[in-house]
Amino acid sequence: MTTSRGDKVRKGEAMPAPAAKRGDVEAFETVSVTRAVLEETPGRALTLLMAMHRNRAIRAAMESVGCLPAQRADGWNRLRAVTVDSETSDGGDGDTSVVETSVRDAVLALDEADEDLVRVVRATLTHSFPAQAGAVLKGVKAGEGGAAVLTVATILGRLEGLKSSGLGRAALERLSARGLTAARRGQLATWVEVAQGAGLAPVFDREKDAELAARKDGEDAEYLRALRALRAWYEEWSELARTVVARRDYLILMGLGERKAKAKERATTEVEE
Repeated sequence: MTTSRGDKVRKGEAMPAPAAKRGDVEAFETVSVTRAVLEETPGRALTLLMAMHRNRAIRAAMESVGCLPAQRADGWNRLRAVTVDSETSDGGDGDTSVVETSVRDAVLALDEADEDLVRVVRATLTHSFPAQAGAVLKGVKAGEGGAAVLTVATILGRLEGLKSSGLGRAALERLSARGLTAARRGQLATWVEVAQGAGLAPVFDREKDAELAARKDGEDAEYLRALRALRAWYEEWSELARTVVARRDYLILMGLGERKAKAKERATTEVEE
């Protein structure tokens, strides 16, 4: 439901989102897109909302068709309903997240560290210890996520191997002087162990897993309902946006258009298929 254009809103003050009525709930059931499309909706809705907040011209155009602060607040509320951080939530009876936060944090730390690690080794050893630099860096590069874990683990293993020769030990001493000390290498090694699952307790429990499965089924139904509610909001306002926004750059900013090169590439692919 939308607020009429004649409704007054104080300048700078967002009206609270109206409470869902019976008709609204039933309207959500008219959303008939696939699960895959539903899963894409939070990102699309966020792009649309942010475009309205960042660009006054877009916001004015959207307000001309009724997307006032109350309707934007409604969009944010529906978006929050499907993007609540479940990683830190409690299931209700002591059940914490299915996400292993220690592993997640270790991977993030290594993701931040791997690029500098490669850079320090390359800058320190390339000219003074070229053979050792080649041995340590051969075939490795900074990556993301699991690739970062593998990169750091590989480099640490090769650095340990340098201890077997005099030149290798000298190279390690030079790296220590550049900040890659034994303590720092130990910290990175600890993160690698955690990221690779060292120390994780067994989690399989047949009875508890059955209870969790039943609960997850209910949670998934609520999640899908919230996604359909968000999709209903998005379909309404994205379609109305196309009636009042014509500039390509604005449509791209709103997530409703694509750059010509990308559009041409996609069209070519479709023709070939």
